[in-house]
Amino acid sequence: MYLVHLHLGPHPAGLRLPEDTASVVTGAAPDAASLRHATVHAGDEPALGLFLSAEGPEQAETTARLVWWRAVAARPELGGWPVLGTRLALTPPDRTHSC
Repeated sequence: MYLVHLHLGPHPAGLRLPEDTASVVTGAAPDAASLRHATVHAGDEPALGLFLSAEGPEQAETTARLVWWRAVAARPELGGWPVLGTRLALTPPDRTHSC
């Protein structure tokens, strides 16, 4: 399970992300994305936290972007917040080492 933060730029008109953004994102995610939960940080530096299963960190970040753009396709006004980048906030524990 990975937690990917999708960092968004401010809306040009100064709007805040809609309160239902997390549910729009969750509803737009394809089953193949393995999205488990979405949370929104709607402050001055908006971000979307996506908990998802993936084969590796690159796939997790790519999937986070895919999920966002599917949400924008479902709710075009979300396209007003530019994607600045993604960052892994939580990765699975390394299971190659034993304690």
